[in-house]
Amino acid sequence: MDRYTVAQVHELAIQDKQRLECARGYYGLKLYADAEAELSNASPFSRSRTDFLELRSLIYAAKGEWLESLLCADEIIAKEPDNAMGYILRADAVRQLEDGGLRAAYKILADVVDKFHDCLTPKYNLACFACASGNLRTARKWLIKTFRDAIGTEYQGFYQNLAFYDPDLKLLWRELSRINEVALRLNQRAALQDDTATVKHWA
Repeated sequence: MDRYTVAQVHELAIQDKQRLECARGYYGLKLYADAEAELSNASPFSRSRTDFLELRSLIYAAKGEWLESLLCADEIIAKEPDNAMGYILRADAVRQLEDGGLRAAYKILADVVDKFHDCLTPKYNLACFACASGNLRTARKWLIKTFRDAIGTEYQGFYQNLAFYDPDLKLLWRELSRINEVALRLNQRAALQDDTATVKHWA
């Protein structure tokens, strides 16, 4: 095995960071071969890092290579079980690979969604899986939670806009404005309860 000095490892880390950023840029432009080339040229220290695995899984998914995407996702989960992205990627791949994939994908995220309370994507994806399965009541519940929890964050409005064009949510497109109104009311009610509790505490 090659031996590296501390200075060489530091230099490789800088180069690998640049390669990852380039690969992300290529991925955004749908130049998947170029993105894969950048990742493949990374040092052995970085190829198995979770941020590299995440992008590789996304590239495989974009190309419809779902088994390869799943293998990357499983490796992320094994390395970092507290990384929500591993489960998100795994659910997307399982949806495509298995008979009854929507139900299996839903279960993957439903089993961990409480673990990632501050992460909005699992909730949004649960809404998508439920709606695509025809379970509109459950889909509404998860969309309301997603929209409500996004309020006051950098993602406020992002998931609402995404939902209006998401084919998984087609059955709920006409209801999205109403769902957002409910989320806003629930947020306001929670804020009022917090204010009331604060007043009682200091009274």
